[in-house]
Amino acid sequence: MRKIFMLALVPILSLMFMSCSQVNKITGRDSGPVILEPKTVKKGEYTFVIPANFSYEEKESLVYEAPNLVRAYLVYVGKGDLHELIKFFDEYLYKLGWQKEGKLVGEEAILSYSRNDGQLIVIKIEPRFSSTLVKILLTKK
Repeated sequence: MRKIFMLALVPILSLMFMSCSQVNKITGRDSGPVILEPKTVKKGEYTFVIPANFSYEEKESLVYEAPNLVRAYLVYVGKGDLHELIKFFDEYLYKLGWQKEGKLVGEEAILSYSRNDGQLIVIKIEPRFSSTLVKILLTKK
């Protein structure tokens, strides 16, 4: 009886693993590691980076601009691993003069960076099923 059970279990398990690999191919998660190349973005007096493979979602974003004043909630969509994106922002924002204020990491991540002139940028990274959302808040301390 045990032998029959084991013989039946092998095909079932192999079908499960094949199904998972097919889902990965369909969703694009099987395409290998994503290389994150920096693209510099300027909004008013704010200069920051976003991975080049991320696209700006204008309909999801809000930007308020007045003379010498910009406040924005920007949404970008692309592909990237949560921890690789954290390293990306830490490295490239530092090169642009941003100092890390703090971070909160779980299934999603919230990062904050500031400059001496009072600028503050808060970044939320939200992994999704087949993509990653990066939400950026541009404000002052």
